[in-house]
This record gives sequence, C-alpha cells and structure tokens, in this order.
Amino acid sequence: MTIQRLHDLREALEDRGCRLLTEDEFPAASRDPFVLVREQIVWGVLVPNGSIRTLTITAYEDLGRPTENLGDIFDCVDEASGAKLHFEKRKDPRWKTSLKAFVWAITETHRPGE
Repeated sequence: MTIQRLHDLREALEDRGCRLLTEDEFPAASRDPFVLVREQIVWGVLVPNGSIRTLTITAYEDLGRPTENLGDIFDCVDEASGAKLHFEKRKDPRWKTSLKAFVWAITETHRPGE
C-alpha cells in the first residue's frame, strides 16, 4: 500500500533528524503530505545541516491519464540533487535498501555556502 511507503519515507527522514515543513513554513509544500494533487505531492524537508530540500512525489497513470490515486505513485525526486527513490513494493527487499540510500543521499550534504 502506497500510503505505507509514504509513512516509511517520512519515518526514515525523521530518523535521520529531518522534519517535514508545513505549508506555512514552506509555501510550495502540499497542504496534506499524503494526498496527491495533479499527480504530485510536494514535501519541504528541513535536513540536519539546516538546508531545505524539496521532494516531489509523482504518480503516473497508464496512458498518461491524470491520477490522484496513491497506488499510482512511482517515484520521489530531490529537486536539489536529482536523487530519486522508486516506489518498490514494501515486500521487495529493494524498497528498504533504496529508501535508506535515498535518505542518506539527501541528508549527507554540506551546509549552505560551504
């Protein structure tokens, strides 16, 4: 279930000291971090080094039709680095491995200006 993978992603980020920003703190963020709007969810993430990452979670429907079904979520991209997390099935061992690698990739950065 995709909502569980979204929770997995949020928990993995929080375990690394990150915090999801609210829409008030980060105006580009989705109002509800677990609802697709026009095939996307946008998260503003404050990472431990003080920088803010924009994560864009995207869904794709067959034949390019619009979708707001969480089951159609395909990936999550860190806009700053281009790091990408593909939403594998939770039972697939690649899910936990790729989730951990993605979170480490976006949190292991220098402070802005370094």
